[in-house]
Amino acid sequence: MLINQIEIKSMSYSDIKKLIQDKISEYGFNREKIIFFAWLCAVRAFPFWGSYLYSKSKNSIEKSKHTYALCKALDYTAISAYVATDAKAAKVADAAAYAAYAAGFADAADGGGAAAYAANTANTIYDTVYAAAAAAKAVRATLNATPIIYGGNVLLKIILSDLELIKQNDFNKLNSDISIYGNIWHKFQISLKNIGCEYWGKLYEDIFKSGFEIDRDAFERRINVPKEIQGQGAKAVADYLINIEEQGAVYVQRETRLIILGSAGAGKSTLTRRLNGDTSFPHVKDTTHGVDTNVKLDLDGIKTHVWDFGGQVIYHASHKCFISENCVYVLVVNARTEDNRDTNRIKYWLDTIRIYSEGKAKIFIVINESDERELDVEDYSSFKEGEYKSLVHEIYSFNIGDDLDSINVFKKDLTSYISAEGHQPFGQNDAVAIKELNALFEKGEQVIDSNTLINILDKNNIKKGRDQDRAKKLFDTLGIALGYEFMKDYVLDPYWISHGVYKVIDYLQKKKSASMPMFINYNELDDVFEDERNKYPPGKREYILDLMEHHKIGFSSKGGVRGLIVPCVATQFKPKDIVIDKNPDCLITHVEREDLEEFPADFFYRYMCANEKDIKEYGKKMAIWQRGMVLAKGNEVSALVELIENRRIEITVWGELKEEYNQKMQSLINDLLVEYHFTSYNENRKKRGKVIEVMTLVLKSIKIFFDNF
Repeated sequence: MLINQIEIKSMSYSDIKKLIQDKISEYGFNREKIIFFAWLCAVRAFPFWGSYLYSKSKNSIEKSKHTYALCKALDYTAISAYVATDAKAAKVADAAAYAAYAAGFADAADGGGAAAYAANTANTIYDTVYAAAAAAKAVRATLNATPIIYGGNVLLKIILSDLELIKQNDFNKLNSDISIYGNIWHKFQISLKNIGCEYWGKLYEDIFKSGFEIDRDAFERRINVPKEIQGQGAKAVADYLINIEEQGAVYVQRETRLIILGSAGAGKSTLTRRLNGDTSFPHVKDTTHGVDTNVKLDLDGIKTHVWDFGGQVIYHASHKCFISENCVYVLVVNARTEDNRDTNRIKYWLDTIRIYSEGKAKIFIVINESDERELDVEDYSSFKEGEYKSLVHEIYSFNIGDDLDSINVFKKDLTSYISAEGHQPFGQNDAVAIKELNALFEKGEQVIDSNTLINILDKNNIKKGRDQDRAKKLFDTLGIALGYEFMKDYVLDPYWISHGVYKVIDYLQKKKSASMPMFINYNELDDVFEDERNKYPPGKREYILDLMEHHKIGFSSKGGVRGLIVPCVATQFKPKDIVIDKNPDCLITHVEREDLEEFPADFFYRYMCANEKDIKEYGKKMAIWQRGMVLAKGNEVSALVELIENRRIEITVWGELKEEYNQKMQSLINDLLVEYHFTSYNENRKKRGKVIEVMTLVLKSIKIFFDNF
């Protein structure tokens, strides 16, 4: 079919898409051919991404992340095109969908949008429609390029030729001439180099030169890059892959942390026992306080450490320390005692994991049934759709205590997922160093000094300063050897941190009768760790308070004895001796989530820490309690801040500088929004004749499909 340049320019995006869609239907392509065609169109469009990088003002880190979103979309589409029967099918579907979302989120225009649609081709039943959309995006990229290259009709002719050749299984004749791109190709390579991503430019140049053949070994390494590295963008992934190519690839089965979460009494500890083959029931007195990591599973040879978190609210504020993307999560829902149509609590946990893992974790939901109560599983199925689709891996429903057959099915699925996720490639030197660090961990070493780590790196030929810095950053990112600027040592076992934090919280809870129940000084750590002094010796135990301050679980005391103030263990209600004289001429701001959903557990405490310099003191007592605080700047301005049912923060400001201070209070909220992936909008409401400014927080969407294509 020949179309002149003027006709193409006059064709709309929809016209081009329909033309391609009709051809695909006419040729009767099977699913694999449709997906391959979509991938091929996206690869042909990718060079136009250089124009986007050249013209946009976003910083290099953002450009790198957006670029990797596209590369990931292309690779995960290729999985379905080249290895459709691969065992990683479930992982492929989720990753392809998320990559498609990320590519669209990058505002990729035509050069990147083709990759997004190609990924959705591999992930939906609407494969023909998305493949046609990918082709149309590729064609439109040529027409939108500046300058318009080789006439607008060349790429469409090539794509129509691709369809003919794919129909005939004549893949060797696909046009792979990069010279047709002219200056666009040069701009593509230069723009990638400018953000440290020349690896990807070379990769796609090689793909063109090979006639769109894929190096299977290199491809396998790319799709198994740890997601913690993926989250850092195209440059970090490229550095990781280059290191593997230089050292030689060795696959390591990483040990996995299985985090079991849920409200108190949901059945978490019982599930933990069942996974380990224990059919007994925990006694009431065995209720988990803090976190229990005594259970280690051997899932078909894969070492898995189970973290059974206590459901008590007092511990939720510290979850940010431990919830990350490099864990697998099981959310236990108690359908025995709660109204199974009330999904607010489930949303609370899903949002908590979603926020702290930056939307990259995978969650297995287990609904704990009761024989006495009929359960409508459909009430929970919606969590596998919509905004939680990329998070929720699967939903199970059974009686945790008695249904051993279902337990075994769940355990088998869990094992399969962990096996696929944890089998990852590393450079040979890195792999041996990782194995040595894991061996120390298995022997019970929880914290090692800097010299021990450096000796391991030196012994494994990781000797140059820059190379050692690279390895340290890699091990920290993967949670193998955690390092912090304020620590001389490295943490091999994250449990050392979580257990230490919980020990501090438990210790402070017993000080309820003291005048400052939420304050702990560094000298008290000897009492906190009285029965575990070998694990938390002097010189290392102090790190626990430093880490709590780092994660904004507490803030340093003002002068005097060095210590930490931990708001989550303050008195629950406002002390009677704190008298507040509010001026009727005040400004009121309400901060609330959309639909009045709950805040993340530590949100208000982190807001307290952000305001710590202005917290008012009444004698030796700070005006702070679990749900509120009083702030003051001399005699010029005061503020009362209260948390209402963890769904609304009410800020009341009065005094001479109330407008200025109110803006500061809102600004501190806005600073937190970035960390929690919220956006916000403001509106005014009237209540009892008083104008109240309302900040509504909206959790950024992680929807992964495009409704309009």
